[in-house]
Amino acid sequence: MKNILYSLTLAIFLATSANAQENAVPVIDGQQTLYLLQYGAAFIDNRPQHKFARGHIHGAVNLSYFTPDHSTNSMTKDNLSAALSGKDVAVFYCSGALRAYHAIRQAQEWGITIPMYWYKNGWAEWQLLTLGPGSEPVAAASD
Repeated sequence: MKNILYSLTLAIFLATSANAQENAVPVIDGQQTLYLLQYGAAFIDNRPQHKFARGHIHGAVNLSYFTPDHSTNSMTKDNLSAALSGKDVAVFYCSGALRAYHAIRQAQEWGITIPMYWYKNGWAEWQLLTLGPGSEPVAAASD
């Protein structure tokens, strides 16, 4: 599985290299997110707990994040490290705003080194790709 995730990580990086260079945060789309979910990537939901409770990507860990040192952040270096333990790749998402982007930037500043991707369209798009809020993902279409 490690080789599969490494290969996918490399492919995603190459496909998003222009964006990665611009923002230092690689962006992935819904199909790439679905693929990473199926292959065991860590999923970090940066939305507030009350939104997470109403629905989230299956298996995601809720670590809310707003801005650096915000009093309501539940994403700390220790909490994030625990959520990423044993994982080779991480996907961060929120409601489709910038929380996940800033959370990844914070993780980078903390020295987290595994590949981290921003599912930019987040929960808003994910609901369209699944059977309903909080449900299992729809199988990816085969080519």
